[in-house]
Order: sequence, then structure tokens, then C-alpha cells
Amino acid sequence: MQTHLESATVFKGLSPDIQNDLIDSVGSVILAQMKTEIQKCMYLSVLLDETSDVSCYSQLSTVIRYVNSNGAVCESFIRFFDVSKYCSAAAISDLVVKELKEFDCLNKLIAQTYDDDAVMSGELNGVQAKVKEHASDAIFIHCYAHRLNLVLSQAASSNAKCNMFFFTLGGLSTFFTTSSKRMSLLDDNVKTRFPKLAPTRWSLSARLVETVQQNLEDQLQLFEHIVETPQSFDQKSMNETQGFLLTLSGFDFNILLQIYGLAFPFTQNLYNILQSKSMDILFCVKEIETTMKKIEEIKTNKFSGIWKM
Repeated sequence: MQTHLESATVFKGLSPDIQNDLIDSVGSVILAQMKTEIQKCMYLSVLLDETSDVSCYSQLSTVIRYVNSNGAVCESFIRFFDVSKYCSAAAISDLVVKELKEFDCLNKLIAQTYDDDAVMSGELNGVQAKVKEHASDAIFIHCYAHRLNLVLSQAASSNAKCNMFFFTLGGLSTFFTTSSKRMSLLDDNVKTRFPKLAPTRWSLSARLVETVQQNLEDQLQLFEHIVETPQSFDQKSMNETQGFLLTLSGFDFNILLQIYGLAFPFTQNLYNILQSKSMDILFCVKEIETTMKKIEEIKTNKFSGIWKM
């Protein structure tokens, strides 16, 4: 293909239709190779997750995890399924069963991993229960990285001050991304951008806390500059700026910024470990215990020091 594209003078095969045909052909070859490898393994698990594309269509990603003939752990992405019109447990479980039958490996299924949404994890009518009707050995395991996200999310949302802290952080990102003029000021004065928050991706929250903590003085100076030049901004921008300036200078925001700045590096490291396919269960359990001890140390040994600051 590379030689053809470099040497062809008349027909390069770059029309949209031909490109799609080539993509389909490459996909078919890859799927055939994965099917051959998966059929050789003794046991496997299926991993499902739903996401939305740029057109806001819900897509279900399907991944099969198994040990190949060389003893290496493999994860093979199979395909996306459009589930925007049917997100019921029955429809999704039918997709899973049909796909595993196509790969001739339904009888090898011993585990299934999803998030904790009721449609997926319900014990009576969830996807995991319906899949077990076809593969009785397929135990359900809630994604531990997702569990960690839920723990952090619920812990923050249960406290009004913590909830407001993350609401402010999310507002910072929105404040700048919704205006090219404000974004230009951010690039010129702070020289960094704020990542957007996502409810189930607390790794982004860790990055945002780190970014704000490292650049807090520059951010405050930028907000002060906006307040001092009201003729350059509309009333809405001025009102939001004054609110951010007051909040970012406040005691509650700064003490929470210090606390989460200490805790998030440990939870982020644990998140990366839980997401890695190369880590075994015993190592992950040990790292969970280590992270809990580190958080407890912050609570008992470092909180008084933060308070004095």
C-alpha cells in the first residue's frame, strides 16, 4: 500500500468509497486473525463499556481478554456497536452472546466486566445475569478502576464544601474554553490550559487540581487584570471573574486544594495500576491497601500541618 501510494501517478485509490473499502478489508483480516487466536485459548473474559461519539450516538465497545498460547495476557478490541436506539439489558446481552458465538468461544467465557450501571450489573435482569443464562461460569466483576472513581466521586459529593470546590474547578475550565479572548489571556499569562472534568474520570480531576495548584498565583493575577480592565470585557465575564477571584483567594478553597493535592497522586497512581492489563490481582490488592494507608497517613499526620499553613 505504501509503495503504491508513493509511486502511482494515475490511480491512488484515495476516494472516500475506496478508503472505506480498504478499512473494511483491513478490519476483516484483523478480526479473522483475532478469531484464530481466541479459538486457541482455554478461557476468556469480556469487557464492555459505553461511550458517545462526536455525533452523540451511544457506542458499546467490546473487548475480549484472554491468555494466548505463549502465556501472555492479551486484550483484543472487537468492534463498536451502535446502541443509541436500544440500551436495554436484553438487547445488549443478545449482542454479547451473538458476538461470542460468532467467535465460537461462548463456552470459554468465565468472567464479564462492566461498570455498576443497573442495566449492566443488575443481579436479576442486568446484562451480566442474562449472559450467565448462556454461560453459567461467567462471573461478574465490577471494574475496579470505575469503583475507585465512584468512591472519590461519592466522597466529594457527600460534603458541600468539597462539592463546591470541584464545581469551581470545573467552572474554571468552562470560563476560559467558552471565550477565545479569555483563552488567549490564559495562554499568554498562565501558559497552561485546564483539562475538562468528567464525572467518571477522576484522573482528570487529579490533573486539574495539579494544574490549578501549580499556577494559582498566575491565575489570581490574571483575574485581577480582568477586574482592573472592565472596559475590555462584558458584564457576565466581570461577574464570573469576581466570583472566581473571591473563591480562589478563600480559605475553604485553598485548604481543599492542598489536601487533594496531597491525596490525588496516590489515587492517580492506583488508577493507572488498575487500568493496566499487565498487573496481576494480588499486586493490585496490595496497591489498594497501600493507597488506603497513604490516605490515612495524610489524614493523621499531615492535616495539622496544612491547617497551620
